[in-house]
Amino acid sequence: RLALRRKRGLATDGMRKPSTVRNCERATDCMLRFWGEGRELRTIAAEIDDQSDGRTAQDFRRWLRTSGHAKGRGLADSTVSRRCRRANEFFEMAVDRRWIDSNPFRDMEGLRERAQSHRKAFVPAEDVEAAIEATYDLELRFFMAFARYAAVRGQSEIRDLTIRDFNFERGVVTIRTPKTE
Repeated sequence: RLALRRKRGLATDGMRKPSTVRNCERATDCMLRFWGEGRELRTIAAEIDDQSDGRTAQDFRRWLRTSGHAKGRGLADSTVSRRCRRANEFFEMAVDRRWIDSNPFRDMEGLRERAQSHRKAFVPAEDVEAAIEATYDLELRFFMAFARYAAVRGQSEIRDLTIRDFNFERGVVTIRTPKTE
């Protein structure tokens, strides 16, 4: 009898990136809040059928959209997609290990992350220059200039730069890209 349980580490074995581990744990927390601890995995269906209790994989997705946040509000579409993808991976692992016969998320549409085009905007160089001039914080000035002119990701690529990453003689900067490793 395999059931959902709150046990850290099972779904994140072998993962090194903290953000990946955090995303898996958040998806697990959502599954536990929706289905409850102790829910047998084999009783979770893709859609309502004779065996289901009305809390299916599709219901999980709808619940994430309307009240899946820990504070009871709905989640953004990209977050819903990411949580369902993690649930799909979890159930696929359970199928591979022969713990359950089928994955209720297997045929769910829209599990691929969509670009959030409404969040993207071109920032003219003049605006960046004005923002740089308006701040006295040297670190923030560097961050803004490097993000705009070197086209690197702020949180994951600029944050971890050290002086050793700059080869001034050759005019080269070494950027580590944790998102694509």
